[in-house]
Amino acid sequence: MDTSPELMAAVLAHPGEDAPRLVLADWLSDVGDPRGPFIADQVRLAQLKEIHPDWSSCYARSERLRVIHEPSWSAPLAQCFPSREVWQGTERRFRRGFLEHIESPYPPVSWEFLGGIAEATPLRSIAWRPPGEAPDQVAQALQLAAEAGLRGVTMLFSGSLGPSVFDAITVDIIRRFDAFGVRSATVSAAAVARLTQLLTSRLRSLALDHTIIGDEGLAPLASSGLLATVEQLDLRGNKLGREGIAHLVSKASDVPLDLSLADNPSAAPHLDAVLRWRPLRRLDLVGSVDQPAIDRLLTSPRLAELQQLALAPLLPWHFDEMRASALAAVPFSRLTRLAIGRCRVTPRGMASLASSPHLSRLVDFEAYDSWIRDAGVEALVTSGNLVRLVRLDLNGNELTDRALELLAGWEGLEHIVHLKLGQNYDITEKGWRALITADRFRPASLGVTQHLRTANPRLWRALIERFGEGVVHHDGLRWPMPYPSPYSMLD
Repeated sequence: MDTSPELMAAVLAHPGEDAPRLVLADWLSDVGDPRGPFIADQVRLAQLKEIHPDWSSCYARSERLRVIHEPSWSAPLAQCFPSREVWQGTERRFRRGFLEHIESPYPPVSWEFLGGIAEATPLRSIAWRPPGEAPDQVAQALQLAAEAGLRGVTMLFSGSLGPSVFDAITVDIIRRFDAFGVRSATVSAAAVARLTQLLTSRLRSLALDHTIIGDEGLAPLASSGLLATVEQLDLRGNKLGREGIAHLVSKASDVPLDLSLADNPSAAPHLDAVLRWRPLRRLDLVGSVDQPAIDRLLTSPRLAELQQLALAPLLPWHFDEMRASALAAVPFSRLTRLAIGRCRVTPRGMASLASSPHLSRLVDFEAYDSWIRDAGVEALVTSGNLVRLVRLDLNGNELTDRALELLAGWEGLEHIVHLKLGQNYDITEKGWRALITADRFRPASLGVTQHLRTANPRLWRALIERFGEGVVHHDGLRWPMPYPSPYSMLD
């Protein structure tokens, strides 16, 4: 991006402020650079609530600009990374017009490259593997992140972590972060206790993602008071049960919370206490609910207060068309994102969801492996209700060409920039070409059936020519992902 050095320096010097970004956006727009409108739209997105009527069009416009121009915008940043492979394997997320978050599953590399990135973009958070798991290596990685001005760090580990891993970390370093997380390692209760001694009570986001802390690990967190003040809490995959939930809700709080309890099946009988605990904005229960838990959830008056809900049962028949109809009847007033998956919604249940006036504000709808079939897609497109969607996941629903023909003629396709259609093996070239010829469909990502590239190279080339090489990808089996990302991009 060719830009004014002075204006860019102001953005880097004041990363939390919108004004310098908007001044730069005006300058870029005046010289005909598409980065100007992109920055302006993303700044507005950060200011708007998702229920605002302009949110979907603003998001779609910015995503279409990003997918076209990101390779050139990000080219200078690629030179900061240790290798081309690491750059290509790193997920990059833009917010307020600039790259603000990166995450990578790659093997450990030195974090010294963060300084170069911070000189080129107002990077806010990172999810990465430290170069080693010795206490001094972990401490050095955090110090480099702090010196780069980051406000959120999630550290990806392996194996088991005892309290000594945090011994070299100083309070003045770790308390510079508003968001902190540990992922993919077994963390002992003693290590959790040590971590809570280091973290500040002003922490906004805490992620202990698949760290198997168990009920014992939640005890020191609860006694520290952190659980009553954080705004985002990720406790996925921690083998939590009755005692853990009791620890979780032990301190009353009025602070609204984004909470993930995914992959904690033992917690299912005790979720009522969570709903009564404090105001919840976003709730992720993927892989943590059975039929009795779902039935109790659907009758809770607190459910209607949610802005986002991710729900996938332990067994597919635990969430069927009757429960889909019950979910459609919940008087949501702010729900904008709904993820359901690995269930048996069926076309009839999909018809109830698609026609519900309480779901008309949805901008993101994931219905992976839900048995909705072509009739469910027909219910979706004919309801005239879900026209604000920007993201739609229909993976694994036994769809045929008829479903894609219906989508191609759907008014709601106007805003959809992320569409997932993988694992629908009965879709032929006829169906895919219906999407190719749909003028209003301009995706930023399109998930297609696995092996399409090798099974029909000619069709693959046609998809690439129409939508772009960076847009079309193979989409495989997966659980619905929680929202928001546990690696927060903080203001």
